[in-house]
Amino acid sequence: MKNITNLFQPSLVLVLILFSIALFHSCKHDFDEAIGITDLCADGNLNQDETSIDCGGVCAPCPFAGPPTSGYYHYWVSEGVETSYPGFNSFESVVNLCGNDNEVLFNGATWIDGFSSIEGQIFLSKHIPRGTSDNPDVHYELFKPGFSNYDEIALCSDWETKRAIINIVDEEGETWTTKDGEQSESTFEITFRGPSSGGYFPTAIIEGKFSCRLYNRAEVKVLTDGHFRFNLGLY
Repeated sequence: MKNITNLFQPSLVLVLILFSIALFHSCKHDFDEAIGITDLCADGNLNQDETSIDCGGVCAPCPFAGPPTSGYYHYWVSEGVETSYPGFNSFESVVNLCGNDNEVLFNGATWIDGFSSIEGQIFLSKHIPRGTSDNPDVHYELFKPGFSNYDEIALCSDWETKRAIINIVDEEGETWTTKDGEQSESTFEITFRGPSSGGYFPTAIIEGKFSCRLYNRAEVKVLTDGHFRFNLGLY
């Protein structure tokens, strides 16, 4: 007669292994809950309010990808949030904005009736002689290292001072701007201006940092640790 006990030994071992695994996971889950540990920030899935897999939101901040390595781009980081627009470059000049023969040059972001469909803008404006906005040297001079004030675009009483403007569009599509309130404690500084690349379509690397107050009607947001890097067209 065969030993019936031996027939059940492999199955019994398998059952014991599976039971041990289940018991281990159950105990680990209970232990994690007891001491407040969750695995959702290390589970390889995009869940909770993570902005990327296992980072952002309630998890640790995501590592910055950094600016593109070539081509035009606008890139900045503010309050730990990275914004990057590869292949993005433009400028605009407006003639007779102040009712005279000068024009106002804007460079650093898209200018569409004061706002843009993108998530944000960082740019400088300056009153210049009419007909000079196509001169790359004028654009290059606009980004000379140093501090700039924030102010209204249509400031017609100060022709020589360049002005910084920042607009940010939030998740609800609301625009927050530096133009609508005081900026006495705010700063905007160009910290680096690379050489012009020359040629028919010259570019230059521009870097800087900023802090500001953004206004949306009666509400205010304060940005304290912004910095940016552009590969900017000078034409």
